[in-house]
Amino acid sequence: MALNIEDLRKFFGEGSTAQQLLVWGVFQSVITSLLAPALAELQQAEYHLLPNQLLSPADVATAVNRAFMTMAEGITEANGSGIDEARLRIMRDLAGDAPSPTDLVTALRRGLIQRHGTGSDSTSFQQGIAEGNLLDKWTDVVAGLAVQWPTPADALAAVLEGQVTETDGKALYEKFGGDPQYYDLLYNTRGNAPTPIEALTLANRGIIPWTGTGPTATSYQQAFLEGPWRNKWLKPYESLGEYYPPPETVRALLETGAIDNAQASKWWSEQGLSQQTITEYITAANNTKNAAARGLTTSSVLDMYYGQLISESDCRKLLSLFAIDTQNADLLISYADMRRSIAAVGTAVSRIQTLYVDRKIDEATGRESLSRLKIPGQAIDGLINTWNLEASVNVRTLTESQIVDAFAEGVYNQAEAQSELEAIGYTPYDAWTLLSVKNKGPLPNKPPKIVAAPLGAVIPGVT
Repeated sequence: MALNIEDLRKFFGEGSTAQQLLVWGVFQSVITSLLAPALAELQQAEYHLLPNQLLSPADVATAVNRAFMTMAEGITEANGSGIDEARLRIMRDLAGDAPSPTDLVTALRRGLIQRHGTGSDSTSFQQGIAEGNLLDKWTDVVAGLAVQWPTPADALAAVLEGQVTETDGKALYEKFGGDPQYYDLLYNTRGNAPTPIEALTLANRGIIPWTGTGPTATSYQQAFLEGPWRNKWLKPYESLGEYYPPPETVRALLETGAIDNAQASKWWSEQGLSQQTITEYITAANNTKNAAARGLTTSSVLDMYYGQLISESDCRKLLSLFAIDTQNADLLISYADMRRSIAAVGTAVSRIQTLYVDRKIDEATGRESLSRLKIPGQAIDGLINTWNLEASVNVRTLTESQIVDAFAEGVYNQAEAQSELEAIGYTPYDAWTLLSVKNKGPLPNKPPKIVAAPLGAVIPGVT
């Protein structure tokens, strides 16, 4: 039923209920606004006296989730706002965040979490997606990202290393996310070229040319440009391609006269030798060359001095030609003198030994002679003891003919002559035979013809 103007006037008319509600409502708003500061101050004073304001259920759930409150404390607090335990537990689960999809994928790939599983206590990949802001329909898609694919750079490496053909490599490059327009650029800048030194060897042998650039060029210039070195070093590196003989080879060339001092100095200087070292090399080379021209060596000079063919002064002069300093020359000359002295003493001792063993001198004379050679007393005792042993076995024996002649002249009888012959190695039968021949007829007491008897005891002074 539609209201007309008259009905509205009656509804809001003087003394009507609507008029009273409207007037008192406006009046209440005015009074509330005027008293608001005072009421607020009053309320604050009340809160200081009675601080019993409860946390909101959402804050309680967050506090429990972050371990700022126990679940029992949280339930007590939430009950004051009309929230029971079951709802508080749900709010607590909603208050926390799950790992990001990226972290979940990493955890799944590493085997830290299971793929499937749901529930507030589950830590599966499926539950992690559900607890995030990602819609559940993307779960399988995100899980597929856990499988790592090779990069476009890996596809380029597979082509360079001959693992796949260039066509298949380009397809893999695009599949792995590479932009086709940059394939050639990236391919040509991958891989290693020979080092500048290796490339120098290749160029010097004529295996590769010196110049030429571009992706397909195999020149020294391109090998250098494909390395990590700055281009300004190309020419200096090329200069290293010129071979320089080692310092010792340069010295040999100088000694043989193949090069002069100036050329040798240039090569040595360009190889880093100091001027002092170069001077020493030149001196050594010249000394060797001079010595070779004279046909002399250090050993030959010392041998001449040892044999007293040259004086000590001449020896020093000749040694100086070999760049031997004074200290080393003194050592070499002293060694030669010592060799000569040792040889002289050795010769003298040998002569004394011969005379002593041959009984030409007695022990006293031998000892005095050794003492005059400055042989130590203990050594003299050892030598004399040894010579005595030699002298004791150095006894001359009669020869076969002397024994037989002595028998013929009646110096020995048959038995004595046979004994002497047997002493120098004859068998009894052979001794009898020799004596019978000398007698010009068989002698009596012919012994049996048997093989030689074994050696008996040594007879001092006879055998």
